[in-house]
Amino acid sequence: MTSGADADGRMTWAEANAWADSLTLGGYTDWRLPTNTPINGTSYQTNFTTNATSDWGFADSAGWVDGTGNPVSEMGHMFYVTLGNLGFCPPDGGDGNSATCDNAGSTAWGLTNTGPFSNVQASLYWSGSVLGSSSAWRFLFNSGGQNGNGEVSNLFAWAVRSGG
Repeated sequence: MTSGADADGRMTWAEANAWADSLTLGGYTDWRLPTNTPINGTSYQTNFTTNATSDWGFADSAGWVDGTGNPVSEMGHMFYVTLGNLGFCPPDGGDGNSATCDNAGSTAWGLTNTGPFSNVQASLYWSGSVLGSSSAWRFLFNSGGQNGNGEVSNLFAWAVRSGG
């Protein structure tokens, strides 16, 4: 078990960053937590949307992308694009501000495909990106959403490394 982690593997944001940074796996030592950057390239938009027109909420099948179509949420890209999962709140095709998340009656949404990965939890995972003075971004692998969370909460962590 990782030092500082709960018995189930959950840890605070600082512990998750330290864990990823200390990993040596497959001969690589450059592990980190997944990142997300503002979709507008400047500052995070934290109003809730269901079609990835802000950084907070849910996305469509493309995940969160910037103005040129490049992914800006690594976990969102993994969930929506790589694994092909559907979010709890379907994209409304309009302004994205619908508060109605009506996939609850469907069994198609959520972490239905984990691909080649094992032990992926349908739960909350830390991002390596800071949101505020004591909060960081998190991704909800149980529903496909992303938002902020206090850094002292115990969430899961998924280590990644940049291409190559």
